[in-house]
Order: sequence, then structure tokens, then C-alpha cells
Amino acid sequence: MDGGLTISPRQLAKRLVFWDHFGEAYPDFKSLRGEAINYGWETSVLLTGLDNTPAFDWASSAEDTRLNTEWKQAYEWIMENHRETRVGSLIEEYYLILKEEDFRRTQRVQDFSTNWYRENVGD
Repeated sequence: MDGGLTISPRQLAKRLVFWDHFGEAYPDFKSLRGEAINYGWETSVLLTGLDNTPAFDWASSAEDTRLNTEWKQAYEWIMENHRETRVGSLIEEYYLILKEEDFRRTQRVQDFSTNWYRENVGD
């Protein structure tokens, strides 16, 4: 099944920042436990995109596959405005790796997002 993102990467980033702030303000909110599953999946989508809305532009080879401008701007927005949030901390770490890899989808970049997914969402 192919999936496509129907909101912009920035809107997805804003949604995750909202949940971070909401979770801090209302740590005992019972429904948030159910949202935590979506939070992890949505965070994973912010890292990699979806099949029909990838975070990395298509290219003829993996070495030439670069981070899409919309995704880069969403990451920078989070770091500039919400670095203190859970998603902000993650994106800051991810962005440093991306920058070191010239914003290419290298094995190191893929390993970061794959490992994050396994540790936070599941196999």
C-alpha cells in the first residue's frame, strides 16, 4: 500500500510540537497514551516521508538523493522555534547527521531513522 502525506511537512512538524507541549502541560491526560502510538509513527514520517511523499527527492542513485527543500525547511523551523521539545531534540540530532552527509540519503542517514523507528515504534 502506497501512502501520501496530505499535509505539508511544516504542518506535520507543528502537530508534533503541539503534542510535545500538550504532553508536558497535561502528563496525566489518559487519551495521550493512545496518541503516543500516532506520535511515534508521525515522527517517523517526519524523518523519512511516505512512499508517495518522500522526504528525499528521487534520484538515479542513492548518493544523489537529497533532502527535499520542504522537509529541510520544516526541520529548520523546529530547530529555530521549538528546539526544547522532544521532536526538536530529535530533529536537531538528525539534522546534524544530514548536514555532515551533505543532506544526502546515505546509509548513515537511513540507519538513524530506521533505528529511531525500531526503538520508538516497533518493527
